[in-house]
Amino acid sequence: MYRFIAFGHSHIVAFAKGAYEYQAADLPAEAARVEGRFLYLYDPAYNPVLQGPPEARELNPKLREQLAELPWHFVVLVCGGNEHNVLGIVRNKRPFDFVLSSAPDLPLHPGYELVPEALIREVLKHYMADSLETMRAFRAATELPVMQLEPPPPLPNRRVLAYPREFVRASLLRAKIAPELIRYKLWRLESDIYAKFCKEFDIDYLPAPFDMVDRNGMLAEAGWGSDATHANPRYGMEVMKDVIELYAGAQEARVSS
Repeated sequence: MYRFIAFGHSHIVAFAKGAYEYQAADLPAEAARVEGRFLYLYDPAYNPVLQGPPEARELNPKLREQLAELPWHFVVLVCGGNEHNVLGIVRNKRPFDFVLSSAPDLPLHPGYELVPEALIREVLKHYMADSLETMRAFRAATELPVMQLEPPPPLPNRRVLAYPREFVRASLLRAKIAPELIRYKLWRLESDIYAKFCKEFDIDYLPAPFDMVDRNGMLAEAGWGSDATHANPRYGMEVMKDVIELYAGAQEARVSS
């Protein structure tokens, strides 16, 4: 039995529902069993999440109590993850594109302003700052293994446009949404920022399930949630399986070393 506690923002919902479905499934005898607790970081009971002076902020004591309440095996973080949508769905007035350094051969959109990847990276990091600081605070608050889940891939444009009222100035959404390839690049760049941060602070980074990414780099239809930016419980169940595999593999590596 693996016992874990998870903390996160909006993407934790699909993960939690998927984990519950995994727990309730008719699993083969050899399958790992899990017991999880899920805490929503927007819950007023845990806000503000970080307390103290700006130079030394710490977790809310109520969150630290949750971390210490039971003998958890590991901690799962689902912090942030929608920052790429800020630029990709309701974006700048001037259409832009950039060369993604991790995949420089991806095509550029004709007629769009070419901007440096470094600029896009800094803008994303600005939106990600609170999430990164929260992750750092969780890492400092426990000696348990900690992992951060990669955000789900962006949903295809046709799916986003089915839910225009979720966004400010919804009537302008169709004109403002970026092409899917650019939204994919933004997601990849955001994920790269999270992954490098995790490596620096000894947090495992779990990529999105391979089968849940379609050939265009968008979230596969099987994983679409009930809105424009989130995944569903089926996606969450696949993530739960990958979480188990990552933790079990890390444990085996520690034993063998």
